[in-house]
Amino acid sequence: MRSVRTVDSARRVAEGLGVQRSTWLQALLLSGMQHNQIDRDRYAELTANLIGGGQSYLGANSIALADALALDIKTDPTKPGPLFRALVTILGGKIGEMRSHIGVALQFLDIIWKDERYRDVRKPATGLMLESLLRERTSDYRNIMTTIVRLCPDIDGLLEYIKDWAIGHFMAYPKRVVMPPSATRQQRRKSRRRR
Repeated sequence: MRSVRTVDSARRVAEGLGVQRSTWLQALLLSGMQHNQIDRDRYAELTANLIGGGQSYLGANSIALADALALDIKTDPTKPGPLFRALVTILGGKIGEMRSHIGVALQFLDIIWKDERYRDVRKPATGLMLESLLRERTSDYRNIMTTIVRLCPDIDGLLEYIKDWAIGHFMAYPKRVVMPPSATRQQRRKSRRRR
């Protein structure tokens, strides 16, 4: 509760200085977690509550997404709850920095598709994450999906789910071309240009 009062006090000070809906609270929460003032679960919960309350939020974090989902499944293990639903909205959007957001999305997928505690909720969470990532991306959603498919972790069932999700959302499913690990960065770029 002390953390909430501190955040609320900090918000009032910022508003008194003319700052509305600032993103510096994210840094305050992250610092609190790094200095063991709050644990990861509390960080995920506070972050989701700030976003749910309309706070502008810039930093996407795959671990916080997974932690929010883990907190949600304590209530209902079959579907993402309010914490995850709020936190996942930081991905995508018209002004989202997609290189970073795709990286976070891929790390998140790696976490939830390898950890058995997410088994019953991984598909709906993946669907919500993809919806958020592609939200308001009318001109480049195909490139985003192609990148997700190409770089997606090779985990049993994941690519099949993404394919089914894309088809269910009336999207063309991009072909996955896997370059051998020994391929240089230049070879990978050249291969992408040919498609």
